[in-house]
Amino acid sequence: MTKLKFAMFALALAGSAPALAQENKGPIIGAWRMTSLQITDSKGKKADVPYSGQVVFSQSGTLSVQAMDQDPAAKPTTYTANGYEAYYGPVAIDEGKSTFTITVE
Repeated sequence: MTKLKFAMFALALAGSAPALAQENKGPIIGAWRMTSLQITDSKGKKADVPYSGQVVFSQSGTLSVQAMDQDPAAKPTTYTANGYEAYYGPVAIDEGKSTFTITVE
């Protein structure tokens, strides 16, 4: 399994409240529009990724992401094909550090 760490502030989540949020379930639960993305590799190096898409935090503790590189000629990477990326897995949220870690299934 691969772990990815994302800076929550870099997601620039749109909207004032998630579409699926319910009372007492936490403010991040729901579907969010991704307007930007920043990743941190295993060595701590941060990089901006020019993606847009959707991020869904479930009440059961999973995260799913669908994202697209705005460049149609983007080269494939470990997680992308033709500029498109989608993954799912359990998520751990660290509110103190404003980060979350997903274990991709």
